[in-house]
Amino acid sequence: MKASSAAWLVSAAVLGIVGFFAGQALAKEPASGYAFATDAPGYTAAETTARFSKGGFSGFGEVAGFEGRTVLGGRIVAIESGSIVLESAAGVRSTVPLGNSTLGVIRPGGRGDLRIGVTVVVRTEPGSETTAAAVLVLP
Repeated sequence: MKASSAAWLVSAAVLGIVGFFAGQALAKEPASGYAFATDAPGYTAAETTARFSKGGFSGFGEVAGFEGRTVLGGRIVAIESGSIVLESAAGVRSTVPLGNSTLGVIRPGGRGDLRIGVTVVVRTEPGSETTAAAVLVLP
């Protein structure tokens, strides 16, 4: 190898090494790769498990007259003094105290049941915010 070729090769290697370290020193700090609030409070588990009725209503106060904590649904398997025992489709049994509750019966209805001044709860079709899938008329 000629001396001039060796000099060019050494010069190129030195220039490459100097350029690498100069680039590292002059590089900007990379931006964070996440897109969520890092100052949000920690996770807190819910106090109760939310359940929905077959109409899709939760009972968490969507409308006045329909307040409550949880809507339970199922088949009555036992009636005890002051309470009923419900069994869900999955076989889970829940004892529900009746207290001073008012018994209501859900029956099929029609558009004639919808009148001005009647309180209703509406569940919309999945993917729609306007089309009603179920309407529950409250007493």
